[in-house]
Amino acid sequence: MKAGVVFLAVACLLVSFAGPASAQDGKPTKPLDPVTAILTAFKTYDIVALGEGNHGNEQGAAFRQALVRDPRFAATVNDIVIESGAGQHQAVADRYVNGEDVPEGELRKIWQDTTAPQAVWDSPIYGDLLRAVRQMNAKLPKGRRIRVLLGDTPIDWAKIESGEAQWRRTDEFTVETIQREVLGKKRKALVVYGDLHFLRIGMPAFAPTAPKEPPSMVALLERAGVKAFSIWTYTGQGRPDDQDLDKLQADVASWKVPSLAMVRGTTLGLTHFAFYFPAGLGTFSMRQPDGSILRISAPAGPGLMQEQFDAVLYLGPTKSITYSRPSAALCADPDYVAMRVRRIAVMAPPPPQAAPTASAKAQRSVSDDMIDAFKARCLAQAQR
Repeated sequence: MKAGVVFLAVACLLVSFAGPASAQDGKPTKPLDPVTAILTAFKTYDIVALGEGNHGNEQGAAFRQALVRDPRFAATVNDIVIESGAGQHQAVADRYVNGEDVPEGELRKIWQDTTAPQAVWDSPIYGDLLRAVRQMNAKLPKGRRIRVLLGDTPIDWAKIESGEAQWRRTDEFTVETIQREVLGKKRKALVVYGDLHFLRIGMPAFAPTAPKEPPSMVALLERAGVKAFSIWTYTGQGRPDDQDLDKLQADVASWKVPSLAMVRGTTLGLTHFAFYFPAGLGTFSMRQPDGSILRISAPAGPGLMQEQFDAVLYLGPTKSITYSRPSAALCADPDYVAMRVRRIAVMAPPPPQAAPTASAKAQRSVSDDMIDAFKARCLAQAQR
């Protein structure tokens, strides 16, 4: 029998979008207790991949803590595969979750040395998951301890001198890790990644001249014959035009938080995926043949929701979602700030050749904007 995989993907983005007429033919879905539903799924599938939702959201992090700390979890699951961990530091993670003393500076490299140059994983919630596993493992016999697998593509930042980091990263490394360390050893794993890593129908290219989007983790696993079951968690993006699921099914407003809902054949599932991932969320920057930089808004997600995912994890109304940020102490550390600035600077393409009289904006690179935004956020955090 082929190995099964359950993908619980977490949503982050909503805007005004009317569902297609077929959505009206769907039946209402019923909320389930998410911890019980996930652990029950492990009876059938080897892997549950839990998408994070909008990166940094505290409600999703709280749910993952509750899931991992549930006494049934360690009796069911062997591994947790995380996006927020740099693969080159796997040995450090193994030592730490097994109770060995690991200096804080060495531990932080797990989430600071990923292919992401920005501070996306520097919020405390990501290290807290490792700490939760360490605490749970301290109560378990060695043979039942949970292993944390670092899923991000290994990279040596000391050798990166251009924007190659963002292109090196693919889901292939993660899939190979899952096949070798989990499925190959007949283990079961929870996979914690962002939503778009679990798309069945890939995103279209951002522009005619843009590279084709690589296959997602689900697509790669299913090509290898691994059955996948996916769930998108709905968090919103903190935008004024975010909509809640009760626009599709009115009684969602009364659901217990958190809840898990299957979507096939339901109003939620028969709604176009663009309701969950509308156009214009996020941007893609690429260099044109003439040297100029083209900034493009992301297209809307394709297909119906049930063609992309099998369930939705509901964390409450979008306006109730809050976010974790890097600590004030970290943002006050000049070495940390310098490290992030350097990595952001080498990630993005340099500005096009501009005439000396060109406006300052025309002479700026993508990384200039990102560096300014990072410094402003970190300065505000350091002054709190």
